[in-house]
Amino acid sequence: MFEVRAMPRRPTPEPVAAKVGARIRDLRQERGLSLAALADASGLSKGHMSSVERGLVLITVGTVVAAAKALNVPPFVLVMFPEEDPLAAVLEHVRTAEGGDTDKAAVTLRKLVFGARGAKAIAAAVEIEEEEPFVPNTPTPKTRGRRKG
Repeated sequence: MFEVRAMPRRPTPEPVAAKVGARIRDLRQERGLSLAALADASGLSKGHMSSVERGLVLITVGTVVAAAKALNVPPFVLVMFPEEDPLAAVLEHVRTAEGGDTDKAAVTLRKLVFGARGAKAIAAAVEIEEEEPFVPNTPTPKTRGRRKG
């Protein structure tokens, strides 16, 4: 587990920390979690989580990871700002359309980008990479024995 230390509180919100905090709050509310439940699940105090959501503390990477795990999303989702970035907007739209489930959103995106057959191939490749560490310029199980051409 990550050790998360409380950061000094600021009297006014820091702009980027406030955006990340608002993102955490929105995802918490989307999941119907109380502030106390999120704080408990992430290993933070309720007061610190409140300060995080209001942007009154600078957020450490440990805090981002702990909050993301508690919210069941990849950490990058907490620092993705759909109103500022077109790619983030697309990802957020698909995530929201899938009920906030990032696993379902990943399946949908694979199908949209690679088609149904390509999505299955990508899903299979992801499973292989998890079992076998990737080594550059080493044939994968699907390419062994094939020549580039």
